[in-house]
Amino acid sequence: MKKKLRILYISTEISPFNAESPLSELSFHFTRYCRAQGHDIRVVMPRYSFIRDRKYNLREVIRLREIPVILGGRLQLVAVKSGFIPDTKVQVYFLEHEKYLSRDGVTVDPETGKLYADSDERFIVFSRAVVEMLKILSWQPQIIHAPDWTAALTAYYLNAVYGGESFYSDSKMILSLSDYENCGNFPRKSVFKAGIDPDTFQPGIDIELGGEFNYLKAGALYANKIIINGDSSIQEFSEPFRTWFKEYIKSRGSDVLRIPFGIDIKVWSPDKDEKLTAGYSYKDTSAKVENKKMLLEKYSLQAPPESALIGCVWDGGDYTFLQELVKFVEAENLSLVIADKSAAEDRLTKFAETSPGRIGAVKLLTSLTLKQLVSGSDFMVLSPGKYKDLLHFKAARYGSLPLVPCCGFFADDIGEDDEKLPGFFFDRNKPESLVKSLVEALRIYKDEKAWSKLQKKAMKFDSGWNKVARSYLDIYNELT
Repeated sequence: MKKKLRILYISTEISPFNAESPLSELSFHFTRYCRAQGHDIRVVMPRYSFIRDRKYNLREVIRLREIPVILGGRLQLVAVKSGFIPDTKVQVYFLEHEKYLSRDGVTVDPETGKLYADSDERFIVFSRAVVEMLKILSWQPQIIHAPDWTAALTAYYLNAVYGGESFYSDSKMILSLSDYENCGNFPRKSVFKAGIDPDTFQPGIDIELGGEFNYLKAGALYANKIIINGDSSIQEFSEPFRTWFKEYIKSRGSDVLRIPFGIDIKVWSPDKDEKLTAGYSYKDTSAKVENKKMLLEKYSLQAPPESALIGCVWDGGDYTFLQELVKFVEAENLSLVIADKSAAEDRLTKFAETSPGRIGAVKLLTSLTLKQLVSGSDFMVLSPGKYKDLLHFKAARYGSLPLVPCCGFFADDIGEDDEKLPGFFFDRNKPESLVKSLVEALRIYKDEKAWSKLQKKAMKFDSGWNKVARSYLDIYNELT
C-alpha cells in the first residue's frame, strides 16, 4: 500500500488565482494530481489584492488570525483566509498582510515593470509566516515544497532558525526553480530585517553572496533536494549566483534533480481541439493541411499548401533575426506568419508589407490565434525569451517543429535522444545561424519519410504535467 503524505506546497503563483504562467499551471496541476492520489496536500500563497473573497468563497481561519512575524525588530501580524482551488479539494491558505502581501503584482510592480522596492521585506514576511503558521495550525507536513527565491527563505528558517524545535524535525524541504532571472539578491541591510544578527554577516556564510543577502543561496543550502529544469537553464542566472550555483550543485550530486516543466496536454491536443479548422493526431496528420490552408487564406499568402509554412513568435528586442528570416522566406518562395506581443502593430505590418503574399502578421496573439498558428505551420521560430512560455512543447504537440535559440529551457528540453523533444537550434547571438538552421530543417521537410518520422516523434512526446507530478512524488517518497 502506498503511503499517504502530508505535503505543504508554497507558491506565489497558482492558477486560476494568478494569470497563466508555467509556475501557476504547475502549481494547479501538481497539487490536484497529489490530492487525487490520496495525499493530504495543502497550499499556501499570498492573498493578492486581485483575489476576491466572494469569488473564491474564502473564509477567515480564526486561530490563524494573528500570526506573529518579526521584521526588522518589529512585530507584524499576518492573517489567514482559507479556500480551495476551484473544482478540487485542494485547500489553500491565503496569507494576508495589507502592507506587504496585498499587491496588484506578484513580484513585479505592474506600473514600473520592476521588482517592488520592498521585495526583501515582502518575502521575509511571507516565508516566516509560513513557518510560524504550521505550529499554530498543529499540522506537521512531511514535505515542504518551495519554488524559487520568493519562498526559498522557508528552507533557511525551517533549518537554521527553527531547526532545534522538534515540531519541525521530520519535515523535509524541497526547493524547485522556475524563475531563472531572479535569485533574491538584496543589500546587506536586509539581514537585520530577516532577524539575523548583522555582525555575523561575513563573506562566505550561508546567506551571503557577492557582499549581499541572497535568498536563493540560503534556500539551496538548507534544502534536502533541489529541482532544476536542466543545466542550460542555470546559465540564465546573473553573476555571481550563476557561478556559485553551478559549482554548488556539483557537490550535491543526487540531491539535485533535473525535471523539465510541462503543459496541459488536454488543452493542447490537436485531435480534440475545437478551435482548429480540422482535428488530427500523430496517428493521422493528413487533416493538418486543412489548418494550413486556413492560415494561408487568412493572411492572403499565395504559396501552395505542400510548401513549408513557417510560424514565428517573437518578443521584441533584436529584430535583426526577423529581418534575416524575412529575406530567406522571400528568396526561397516560402510562407511566413509572425506574431509579437511586445511589438507595435505597425512594426509587424511593415515586415508583412515587404513581401505581400509571402508574409502575414498576427495583429493580436490570443489562445485562438496561437493555436491557428501552431496547427497551420510546419516550423515554429521562437525568440530567446519565449522559452518561459513553453511554446516549444505546445508547437510540437501540433506538429510544428520548434526552431529555437540554444538557451534556457530550449537547450534543456530539445535534443536527439528519446528523452528530448525534437527540434532545431540556432545561435541567439548570430542572426545568420537562424538561416542555416532553417536550411537544415527544410532539407528534412523535403524528405517525406524523414519528416513524417520526426513530426510524429514530436507530437507523441510526453510533455504533460502528470509526468512532472509523478517525478515530484517519487522524490517525496524517497525522502520519507
